[in-house]
Amino acid sequence: MSTLRALRHPLVPVVLVVIVLPAATLLAPAEQRVAWLFLNFLVAGPLAAVASAVALRRALSRIPVPPDAPGSSPQERTVGRLLRWLLVLVTLLGPLTMYLAALGAQGGLRRHQIAFLCLVPFFFTVFGWRLWSDLASARRRRAQGLAPLPFERSTWTGDARLDELLGRKPRMTARLVWVVGFVSALAFLSPGHAILAQLAGNERFWHGEVWRIATASLVHGELVALAVSALAFFAVAPLVEVLVGPGWLAAIFLGGGVAATGAHLAFVPASYLGSTGSVAALTGLLLFFAVRQHRRLPPPTARRIALHGLAAVLILAFAGVLLPEADTAAHLGGFAFGALAGLLVDPSKAVRSALEKARDEALAA
Repeated sequence: MSTLRALRHPLVPVVLVVIVLPAATLLAPAEQRVAWLFLNFLVAGPLAAVASAVALRRALSRIPVPPDAPGSSPQERTVGRLLRWLLVLVTLLGPLTMYLAALGAQGGLRRHQIAFLCLVPFFFTVFGWRLWSDLASARRRRAQGLAPLPFERSTWTGDARLDELLGRKPRMTARLVWVVGFVSALAFLSPGHAILAQLAGNERFWHGEVWRIATASLVHGELVALAVSALAFFAVAPLVEVLVGPGWLAAIFLGGGVAATGAHLAFVPASYLGSTGSVAALTGLLLFFAVRQHRRLPPPTARRIALHGLAAVLILAFAGVLLPEADTAAHLGGFAFGALAGLLVDPSKAVRSALEKARDEALAA
């Protein structure tokens, strides 16, 4: 019965189009792939969009609301509309990105660019899952005769009370993104990529150009690499800044970049670019900080750290395999640096007090 209920989920048609059919396309013989792409784009996508809309309506009807129940809130109606449009977008975007990826493979796109293109619909699917959870939760509350609640505002730590007690916002996170983005754009747009060549980590470090060990993590050679690094960075950096402080965020980002570049230069002869090693350091810091402070962390914050840390690890694994400028040695070097920092860095007395107070209130609720 649980399997049947899962198959009636409104996102099942999306998963079929975004994951199953593209996988079948890639596994099909080369001479059949054009036909599969044609099927996905002109037949499967529109049918999945219709099926998703029907499934969404049926799923909501299985949560009956009494006639005397409170009416839906404006937020609930907005989320419902967003989810419907998102279902249509993803089911059309999945085959389209597959088609563009196939054209790109013939036109010279590299493997990591094609893989990133194919992953775009997946990110929209994850967002749709969150919208469905919010919509179903709001409807169940109304079905119980309770007044609809406004959707919770996003929190940095997963616990609104802890955010309030800490009183921090991740401003340093935004500044680091601007710095890395500006340096990457300046280096990439320079004539002949001259600045890019001067900042990259390569064998010239051993010939006296020692600045390369610090600058390689601040520059990216491609937009795809910058986007992947930013995605992993935003998964962990706000948590690190709010829980540990902006100074430690900057120090671990820069120090982790040095450690990652050093590990790369020690074991890999190719050039190194990108901030994925710095992000690995922030991930190590966050996870080991959480292990040391697990008795103080409110349960929602502990869950967010685990979820965001896992997301960063998966993104870094993806980057290490597919991005030509990144590699596993750099990620391991950065992660080891961050893990060591996580074992040594202690939160301030004010942060410890805020963690304990938020935990006590969360457990008492």
